[in-house]
Amino acid sequence: ALISYDAMSYQRISAGLGIGAFGRDRLMFRREDVARVRWQRGVGAWVELKGARTAIPIAPPDAQDSAGRDMNFDDDAAIPYFPGYESLWIGGGVAKAQVDEREIVHPLAEGAEAYYTYATGDSMSLRLPDGAAIHLRELKVRPRQPRWNVVVGSLWFDVATGQLVRAAFRLAVPMDIWAVADEEANQAGDSAGTEPVPAWVKGMLSPMKAEVTAVAIEYGLYNGRFWLPRLQSAEGDAQVSFMRVPFSVEQSYTYSSVNGRDSLPHIAV
Repeated sequence: ALISYDAMSYQRISAGLGIGAFGRDRLMFRREDVARVRWQRGVGAWVELKGARTAIPIAPPDAQDSAGRDMNFDDDAAIPYFPGYESLWIGGGVAKAQVDEREIVHPLAEGAEAYYTYATGDSMSLRLPDGAAIHLRELKVRPRQPRWNVVVGSLWFDVATGQLVRAAFRLAVPMDIWAVADEEANQAGDSAGTEPVPAWVKGMLSPMKAEVTAVAIEYGLYNGRFWLPRLQSAEGDAQVSFMRVPFSVEQSYTYSSVNGRDSLPHIAV
């Protein structure tokens, strides 16, 4: 039933750098952009970049200015919704129907019950100005085994429509990059033709881990029937030897119209 929307999109990506377990984190990279996103069914999404800025404080001034100019022309703005959009923000922008063990195991994909247990949680009712009531129900998701590619958290759904309304989750355990690389190499066998990583390289760059510590997603109800993304954020950090790299991604959307009468011109592909 969703035909179109007109929204302003804001996105901020940050990465830091810290030395040791207790060293102070310093900003290493930050990119911010604002764009107007207009989407229409049967046409696609028109993205108009309104502004962008990039900061790389650890780089020399000349290199920072050059990199900033190049990145600010990048039109990789956040798009709130398109057909096939992954509502849980897992594994990229496009939803997948079936489980893929090589990536993060989606808790709602076909076959996910082999990796997760589920339990109903709390409930909530919202009363709209027109008197209509919306009932929400929490689904608690827990992994059967602690693995780097499974999540633990809570998902909230609109009981009447089954639409995702809110989500808060994290990866169950940190990802040991060397262990994952060894596992993939063993599964590939000799046919892959890849050489094993030398032991001295592993020793110099160990531990090498990555972790997603928090993902939060909030949807808003528009026109009394459409749940569309409003806020999305993710936090985590990576570790390479004695260096830490904390990172965060934030996206927010404001909608000026949903199912408005404006029409978009055809996009020539």
